[in-house]
Amino acid sequence: MRVTVIGVPSAWGAPDPGVTETPARLRAAGLLDWLAGAGLEVRDHGDVPVLRGWQAPATLSAPVSDGGQLPHLCELLAVQREVRQAVGRTLEAGELPLLIGGECGIAPGAMAAVAASTTCAPVGGTPARPVIVWLDAHGDLNTPETSPSGLLCGMPLSVALGRGHPESLAVGADTPTPSPEDTWLIGARDLDAGELATLAELPIHQVTVDELRGLGAEQLIERILPGAAILPPEARVLSPQASEVDTPDPAEAAIYLHIDVDCIDPSEAPGVTFPVAGGLGTAEVADLAGYLCASGRLAALTIASANLLVDEEDLTLNNLRMLLTSISDALSLA
Repeated sequence: MRVTVIGVPSAWGAPDPGVTETPARLRAAGLLDWLAGAGLEVRDHGDVPVLRGWQAPATLSAPVSDGGQLPHLCELLAVQREVRQAVGRTLEAGELPLLIGGECGIAPGAMAAVAASTTCAPVGGTPARPVIVWLDAHGDLNTPETSPSGLLCGMPLSVALGRGHPESLAVGADTPTPSPEDTWLIGARDLDAGELATLAELPIHQVTVDELRGLGAEQLIERILPGAAILPPEARVLSPQASEVDTPDPAEAAIYLHIDVDCIDPSEAPGVTFPVAGGLGTAEVADLAGYLCASGRLAALTIASANLLVDEEDLTLNNLRMLLTSISDALSLA
């Protein structure tokens, strides 16, 4: 398997520029060596172009519906278009894109590339069915009308599902829109009123930290990819919850895996902009990501929102090393 690392040092949708340093800091710490698993060929694409001159986003002067402007929308859209092109070229070359952010606002460009790609299909010619697995302390399900802050980093999952500012939706307007039934929000524990309303409206699969621990990674993967051959026979039993919805055939799925580092508890990953207590352990994230990476259906992977400028005693850095080394081992199995 060939893995291509794509750096995206963007903070245009975020309230702090610290995340722009993450791709360079991880490379300097040995990122490419961490990914050097058996049978993997790893190359560094470098960073996509990102406009310079970041400034703190202004507070919305009025709701967008009343003429208010989203801060830095044009700048982030430019980044998303660059990401889509870079990920699309990587997929066309038969390689797995591993994006290192930067903020999670980079994700719509990557997801649009996955949704458009014919190389993700089991048989060429028709794009595979996009499945989103989104690990995050937050929902990222706001729209311009529901966001209390106007920050674009709180909206990327909504944009992927076709809800948001018309200019944001244009990034993937020519691609299939992932279905809410094929969307899994895992580990979210800081949700605002607008996001809760969206979760009540749409059949998105929300899995809390406690639910994941009670279920276990194997059984959760069985719900995401029913009958996936990566599981032992005794675990390949379609759950009642999975049978209630139109679940994807694992052979037809193209998984976009998004890991926002704040899904990990701050005791293990304090180097994030929005820490939220009660998160997953690094080993739990690695376990879940490992099953998805070994499934053979992973189309793209993003690691986002680490702010190593506020890390404590390299805790976040060291746990990212463990996570990425584990991911490398799992990709070797694929």
